[in-house]
Amino acid sequence: MAFEVMWEDAHRAAWPCCGCCCTELLFTSRSPMIAAKYKLCCCKGAASTGEDFAGKKGCIDSIQKLCCCVSMCSTTNMSCGCCGCNCCQPYGSAGEVEPENDFMENVFWCCYCCVWGCGCSSCNYPCLFNDIKVCCFGQKDTTDWCWTEENGCVAAQYKTCCLMQQLRCPPTLDIGCSLFGYTCCRTEREEYAPSLITES
Repeated sequence: MAFEVMWEDAHRAAWPCCGCCCTELLFTSRSPMIAAKYKLCCCKGAASTGEDFAGKKGCIDSIQKLCCCVSMCSTTNMSCGCCGCNCCQPYGSAGEVEPENDFMENVFWCCYCCVWGCGCSSCNYPCLFNDIKVCCFGQKDTTDWCWTEENGCVAAQYKTCCLMQQLRCPPTLDIGCSLFGYTCCRTEREEYAPSLITES
């Protein structure tokens, strides 16, 4: 389930404990057990336990990129090789990549051993990229503008068990004020922005 759909559903059914423009604390009985979306200046990310246990990515899958350095671990795209010569094709070699990690099409694999490999790609956007899936847990991080109309410069929404909290800087009327089940000065969003974690 996309993070925004999950958050909107859980937030509307949640009981507001307390909140004031920049932070809000709520309680809910909705799933998943753990979910988070966050932004700190030029970095943003999301995490959730709502992923398929295996699915298209398998049980374990990860892609990391820092500047031009790329590493990957995958149980569904295994390969062996070094210096750009590989038997079997690592992820991205056949051109079937997601738009957010299209840099994988041009990776020069320095070494690849079964499920893990490292190589070099372009230094273009994103400068930082992290995509991890372990069983039903998934996390994605990437670079972003330092300021956005949606989230400002600092924002966080997370859910752990029955506890939900969101933070915003600068303060916003999207959160408003709340205390023990009563809310005021809140403007509900018409729609939620595209998610980092999408449906499998």
